[in-house]
Amino acid sequence: MLFKADKYMALTLGCMLTLSACSSDEELSIPDNLGKTTIELAAGISGEAPSITRGVTRSVVTTGNTGSKPIEQGTSIYMVLKSENKENTQAAPMFTRTIAYAEGSTSGNNTLKFNTQYGRFWEDSYSRNSQLSAYAVCVPNYYLETSVHEQAERSGTADNTIWKINNSDNYDNTWNETNGITTIEWPLRATSVAQQNIAFVSSQDLCFSNNVSEAGSGRVEFDETHKKFGSGLMTFYHALTRVTFKIKKGEGFEKDEKFEFSEVGQNIVLKKFLANGTFDIEQGEFITSSEADINELAVAATKTTDGYEYVLDGLMLPGTNLMDIEIGTVSFIINNNLYQLTKQTLYDALVRKATEDNKALRLNEGKMLAGVHYVFTMIVGKKKMDSFTAAVVGWETVTADEVEPSNARITMTLLDKGVQKKGAADFDLFRAGNYNDGAIDDDFTRYDWQTGYTPVENKAQLVEAIVNSGIYAAEEAQDPHTAWYWPDNKTFYHFRTVMPKTDDTWKVESAENSDDYITLTAGFADSYRDVCWGAPFETTSSLLTYDSDSKGFDGKGSNHQLSKAIGPTKSTVNMIMFHMMSDVTINLTTTEGADKVDLTNAKMELNNIHTTGKVLMGNGLVIADNGTATVSNEKMAGSNEIPWHYGFVPQSLENVELTITTADNNLYIVNMEAVLAATVGDNIIQNPYPKSGSKYVINRWLPNYQYTYTFKLTKAGITKITASLAAWETVEAGDGNVQIR
Repeated sequence: MLFKADKYMALTLGCMLTLSACSSDEELSIPDNLGKTTIELAAGISGEAPSITRGVTRSVVTTGNTGSKPIEQGTSIYMVLKSENKENTQAAPMFTRTIAYAEGSTSGNNTLKFNTQYGRFWEDSYSRNSQLSAYAVCVPNYYLETSVHEQAERSGTADNTIWKINNSDNYDNTWNETNGITTIEWPLRATSVAQQNIAFVSSQDLCFSNNVSEAGSGRVEFDETHKKFGSGLMTFYHALTRVTFKIKKGEGFEKDEKFEFSEVGQNIVLKKFLANGTFDIEQGEFITSSEADINELAVAATKTTDGYEYVLDGLMLPGTNLMDIEIGTVSFIINNNLYQLTKQTLYDALVRKATEDNKALRLNEGKMLAGVHYVFTMIVGKKKMDSFTAAVVGWETVTADEVEPSNARITMTLLDKGVQKKGAADFDLFRAGNYNDGAIDDDFTRYDWQTGYTPVENKAQLVEAIVNSGIYAAEEAQDPHTAWYWPDNKTFYHFRTVMPKTDDTWKVESAENSDDYITLTAGFADSYRDVCWGAPFETTSSLLTYDSDSKGFDGKGSNHQLSKAIGPTKSTVNMIMFHMMSDVTINLTTTEGADKVDLTNAKMELNNIHTTGKVLMGNGLVIADNGTATVSNEKMAGSNEIPWHYGFVPQSLENVELTITTADNNLYIVNMEAVLAATVGDNIIQNPYPKSGSKYVINRWLPNYQYTYTFKLTKAGITKITASLAAWETVEAGDGNVQIR
C-alpha cells in the first residue's frame, strides 16, 4: 500500500527531477557486502522545461540540468539498472531492479536512501568494465513507508501495483539477463481513469528518466584517470498530459441559483480521450494506448476568490487529437442543463490563447503532448433560444394547355426561388413545453404538440441579431431584451411560427379540451389574411406528406415528419413555413368572332363554400368550420372582379359549383370537382391528389397551393378551358444553431 506525504507539492508545467551520483564518501552499512562500492544517487527538482523533439507521444529529455531545489522527503524512485561490458561487446547486458527513497535536504539535491535489500553495487555487474544505464520512474511525493515485502506483510495486502513492472516485484540484488523489462502500465494501480479525484491525480502522476543511457549519451562508467566510478545526471519528466477546467457561472443563472453538477459520479465528461496504455521508460513514450471515457475529474477547488465555481484537474495519456468536430466529446450537466462541446472547441481556444500571448502552441498537429498542462476556462450560462433564420420560396406559375371542356387540365411544377428573409421579423415564434423527468438528452417520444402555445410567456419577440443578417434571437415578448432559455435539460419545446404577426385582435386561441388554433377567413386577394404556419421537421431531404383528411403533418406515425420536442442539446432547428390558405384565381376569356360573349362585369358565384376555418397549431391541419355559403366576385354593388382572385379556406370541392352569368344573359355552370390536372408538382410536398386514369383529380383545395382557372366562353357554351395550378411559396426557417454556449 502507498502512503502519501502530508504535503503534496504541485508541479509546474514541464517539472523535472534531477538525479546525480553523490560525492559523499559515506557508505551504507551493509555487512554482507563489505568491500563493494555502493551505487549512490541524489535527487533534486530542476526548473528547466522539457525539450520535446520526437513524435507526438515522446518526450526526449536534455542532459544539462542541475538540481535546483530538493524533492520532498520520502518520494520513491523505481529503477531498472542496465550494465553493459565495454570490454566485451558480445557479453549480454546485465539488469537489476531497485527502489530508492529521497531523504530530506535543504540544498539543491536530496541523497537517496536504499533499504538493505535495495542496495546495488558496481562489483555485482561488470565492475570497472560497466557502462551503466538507468531507467527510472516515480510519482512525486509518493512513497513506500518500508520495503514492499515488509509493507505487504504488515498490512496484509500486496497493493504495490504502482511499482510493479509487468506484474513483477522482483527486487533482489542479483544482476541477470532477465530483469530488463522497462514497460509499465498506466494507470499505475489496478484502477480506472473514469473517476478521478485528488488522490488519483497525485498518486498517478507518472514521471520518468531515460537520459542516463546510450540513447541519451549519458551512460556512467569507471573513470580510469581519477580511478573512481563516474557520476550520472538523471533528468525526470512528466509522461502524462494534465488538463484543468476552470468554470464560472454565466448569463441565465440567477445570482443565488445553485450551480451544481446534476449527475452522481460525473462532472466534466471527456469522451474518446486516450486514457490507458503501456509506457516504455527506455523509449520515453507510450508504446500502446487506448481511448476511454473520463466521467469525473478531480475537484481541486470550488468557489475561488477569483470567481471560479469549480477548478477541475485530470490526467490522461498524451496524443489525443483535439481536431475533432464531433459534438459532445466534452460535456457536463449543471442544474439539469446539458452542455456539449467538441474537442475542436478546445483546440480553437488554445490557438487563440497562444496567439494572444505570442507563445508556441503546445500541440503537435492538434495532438496533446506529454509534460504539458492545459488549462481551459469556461463561462457557463443557460442557452439562449436564438439564431432563427427565415427564407422565402417564390411563387411558381404554370399555364395549362388549352383543351376541350371535358378534358380541361391543370399543370403544376415547383421552382425553388429561395430568397432569405431579412430585416425586421414579420412572423411570431411560439413554443409549447414538455417536461420529462427521466430524460437528459433527445427524447424521441415527445409528440404532445397539441396545446401549450397560448400563454403569453410562450410567444417570443424576434430581434434580428445583426441588421439584415436574417438571423433572429428569441426574447420574452412581454419583457424585451430578456432572452429565452431552456430552464433545464429535462425541458423540451415544440416550436411553431405564425405569419403575419399576431396581436390582441388575432392570436393563437384554445378551446376547452381542444387543440390550440389560429383562425382563417376567406376574402379577396387584397384583403384576406394570408396566414402562414410553420414547424420544424425531422427531415427535409424527402418530400413532406400532408394528410388533409385527418392528420395534417402528423408526428405520431412510423413515418412521422414533425420534429419531436427539442431540448437544449439540439444543434440545428430547420423550420418550414406554409401558406395555410388556398389561393384561387378564376379568369374568363372569349373569342373575337360571331360567337363572342360580352364579359363586361360578368358575375361568378361559387356555391357550398366554407368561408371560415382554423389551423391547428400542433400539426398544421386545416379544419373548415360548419356551414356553407355562396361567394361571388362582386366586390361592391354592381362591380364584379375579373379575373377573380380570392383566398379560400382549404376544403373539399364536393358539391361546389361555379356559375357564370354574362351581361348578355348567358349562364354557364362548372362542376369544380371535375377539374383534372395532367401533372402536379412535388417540390416540397408530395403530390396529394388521386389519379383518374393518367390525370389527377383536383377534388379539394389544399393549403400552400395556388390555383388558376381560365374559362373560355362562347355563345355556344364553354368550348375551351385553360387552367393552371402552382404551389404556393413556402417560408423556410433553417440552419439556425440551437446549442449550449
